[in-house]
Amino acid sequence: MPTPFPPQYRLTRASKPKILPRSRQRFLSDGSIAKNQVTNVRRYRWDCSIGGLDQDEMNTLIDFLEANEFTKDVTWTIDGVNLSGEFFGDYEVVIRGKRYDVIFVYIAHKV
Repeated sequence: MPTPFPPQYRLTRASKPKILPRSRQRFLSDGSIAKNQVTNVRRYRWDCSIGGLDQDEMNTLIDFLEANEFTKDVTWTIDGVNLSGEFFGDYEVVIRGKRYDVIFVYIAHKV
């Protein structure tokens, strides 16, 4: 069952999307290149930054990230595009005075 990302959090300009390749290349011993198709689905990697949070907002977001660490179907609409994916790796918290930025990676595909 899909788990929606909390709508009250907005990405900052520091967030960067990357399109992940559908194939993988490797060099063979004769110098030629072998290309293997990994998936038919176009996937995106979002290096997410959600900033300007107070302590309660930061704690709620971290609780959500930790509760869904192994969830493969986290849905999120980013820039009007409906995505479904998962969180990848650890998260980072940056303290700016009395405000917090939470940085994490979301890997998803369009739905």
